[in-house]
Order: sequence, then C-alpha cells, then structure tokens
Amino acid sequence: MIFRSLHPIVALLVLGSAPSVFAQAAEAPQTIVLADLGLHVVGAGVQRTVAPRVALQADLDWYVPWTQTEEALDTMGFVLRLRPMFYLTDVAPEGFWISPFVQGGFATSEIDGEGRLGLAAALGVSAGYALLLLDHLHLAIGAGGQYHTVTLPGPSSERNFRGVYPHADATVGYAF
Repeated sequence: MIFRSLHPIVALLVLGSAPSVFAQAAEAPQTIVLADLGLHVVGAGVQRTVAPRVALQADLDWYVPWTQTEEALDTMGFVLRLRPMFYLTDVAPEGFWISPFVQGGFATSEIDGEGRLGLAAALGVSAGYALLLLDHLHLAIGAGGQYHTVTLPGPSSERNFRGVYPHADATVGYAF
C-alpha cells in the first residue's frame, strides 16, 4: 500500500530530473569581439575558435611605443597583430594559454620639424590566462617578450629602435 502512495512522487522526481539527466553541457563560445589593451597598443579585434584548444586572433591597434622613446607620444602609428592562441588547460577560449604573434604597420614621428613615416614591426610570444564570466564576458591577461622595431627614414633618427623588449597582453571582450 505504501508503494502505491509513493508512485506519483517517484514519477514526479523522475520526470523532474529528466531534463538535467539528458541536458548537454553548453557549448563554449566560438567568437569574441575584443578590446586590445596591451603595453603599446589600444585597439579592437576578433578571436575565433578553430579547434577545441586553438583560436586565431586579429587586432587593428593604435600603436604608441612609449617605453622605447624619449617622450610618451613622440612616435605613434597603427599595426595589425595576428596570432594563434593555444589553450593548454581548458577548451578555448578559457584557461592558460601561450601565443606567438606577429605585428606590422606604420609609425610616424615629427623630427626636426619634419613629419616622418616609417615601419613598425614585432615578433614575439606571450603566455597568460583567460576566463569567461557570465557566459559572455571574456577577460585575458598575459606577459612575454618580443623583438620590437621602428624604423623611420632620415639620418640616424633617435626614434629608431630595435631589440628584445617586454610584452604585456590584456583583452576584454564579448563572447558568443
């Protein structure tokens, strides 16, 4: 008799738990529209997951190499940065990552009253951590090193530089 009275309760428990038993885990976002807030750049870009632990990222950035020149805004320009992101601990776009990158573009500076336009480039690698908050807010931070150069035309420009320098990454984005 007790089993007959429990039958409706058992049925409700089974039916009530069925959605959670058969629910699949939410798929990780595949695309991130991001703000790039690095050491020498401020810009916008996009990151797209192409494999479970690999994403590709492209950014167009306003470039100011303020740590390599005498005055903070005496040299500036625009660069395009391209990079793969290899996620080591989790499925992209979360977890610890390592990322080689290449960037290139132009830099301009006024030297002796004359505006000069030259090339800006870097090749480097960084590592960091990314997390996804509230299913859509993507945050990433990292650090590394780069071979960094700016070459402006003219006789021995004091604003030309090349060498190995530190690199810092910080991005905030909307993931979908």
